[in-house]
Amino acid sequence: MDGKRPRWPTFGLKLSAKPDAAQIPNETGNPVSFLRALVDTMVSAHDRMHVANECVQARTIFIDTFKIPATKFDLGEEEQDALLTSGVEAATDFLSGWDFDEHLRTCRPEVVEASTPAEP
Repeated sequence: MDGKRPRWPTFGLKLSAKPDAAQIPNETGNPVSFLRALVDTMVSAHDRMHVANECVQARTIFIDTFKIPATKFDLGEEEQDALLTSGVEAATDFLSGWDFDEHLRTCRPEVVEASTPAEP
């Protein structure tokens, strides 16, 4: 953040398009599973606070994961295809309406003003 107009945008990918996508109950039958559930809750809350910023949302691609956990490493071919299709569709929809200049005018007006040549 040097006060100069960025040369390109940065985008985020949020792997949970639906508001309830991260709401998978955790087993809490012992201290280890309870601690894991507690950490999951804290991480989710932190992510939601960051993404709540409108300018962060404006450059975040929300990808529906169909409640498939990010730590499920033994995905079947059908799940892999569904996730890939979901990501491609989300990115295509997002980028078709993206306007970098508009984003800068809305979310970074100080760099737009600094990069505009002064009138004589």
